[in-house]
Amino acid sequence: MEKTRPLPARTEPILAIILEEAQDYFNGYRSAEEVSQVVNNRVQLYLNEGK
Repeated sequence: MEKTRPLPARTEPILAIILEEAQDYFNGYRSAEEVSQVVNNRVQLYLNEGK
């Protein structure tokens, strides 16, 4: 409970990041692991900007 945090009010930007990066996986340019790392980094940056 101590490490919980509220969800971002707007999830559209996060979904856009996921969709954008997932294209590289589905087009065969990156592995699922690579896409996961990129998505994680970009979403974390987005969340940090909102603090």
